[in-house]
Amino acid sequence: MACLTYALLRRFLGCWAVSGPPAPRRPLRLARRCDGGSPRDGAAHLVDEAWLLADPQTPQALGFLRDLSKRIRKYGGSLVVITQNVVDFLAPELARLGQTVIGNASTKLLMRQESKDMEALRDLLRLTEAECDLLAGARRGEGLLLGGNQHVRVRIEAAAHEVEIMTGAAG
Repeated sequence: MACLTYALLRRFLGCWAVSGPPAPRRPLRLARRCDGGSPRDGAAHLVDEAWLLADPQTPQALGFLRDLSKRIRKYGGSLVVITQNVVDFLAPELARLGQTVIGNASTKLLMRQESKDMEALRDLLRLTEAECDLLAGARRGEGLLLGGNQHVRVRIEAAAHEVEIMTGAAG
């Protein structure tokens, strides 16, 4: 099993700067690369709490994310989409858009999954029974990293100083 520290994971994903706290009515958090770039100059963009865009009443939001996921590479950019439940993207009314967003991701990091979500993920991502068992019983920080045809079991651990920074628990 590969073991990543939080710092290595940040290095893997790039250097991020959150673009500000979410507005009370808009919990969607967008971040941009620290260098302040745009999609035209190779910047990476992050969408956290992306499940908010998977709303059958406003499919245009997920449509925008789908279009961005298809076009951003043309400009040398990248997109990171974070959600707690991938199956939100697979609702019957949204599946055409959501499957494209998931399929366009060259790298996927899956953490613990609920059993009701596993069947949809098994079919969509072609997971083996052992991988499904791993995801169903994963502890905090354990998961599966998918890149191309490679599936690697990972454990992400934060160093003590990183936990202190993330939780605000100063000694």
